[in-house]
Amino acid sequence: MVLGGQVDRRDVARRERTGPVTLPMPDEWRDWLRQLRRGEHTKEEALAAVEDLEAQLATLLHTSHLPEPARAAADAWLVEVYRPTWES
Repeated sequence: MVLGGQVDRRDVARRERTGPVTLPMPDEWRDWLRQLRRGEHTKEEALAAVEDLEAQLATLLHTSHLPEPARAAADAWLVEVYRPTWES
């Protein structure tokens, strides 16, 4: 939702949480971050956005229906892929 020409970050975050991960970044977040880089948002607004997103991630961590990752298999694959570079 846009309020007074600014994106409501909570609305954007809700839509992102329930939808697919998209690349490139959705227009609303990209615009908000560009505004932040230009100094159009306060430090407090940026920190509040981070806190909101961290809280959402913490909730999703405990409520996700995704299986536990196969960390050992991923680690083994990464070592296999990187070993030739490390040994050269």
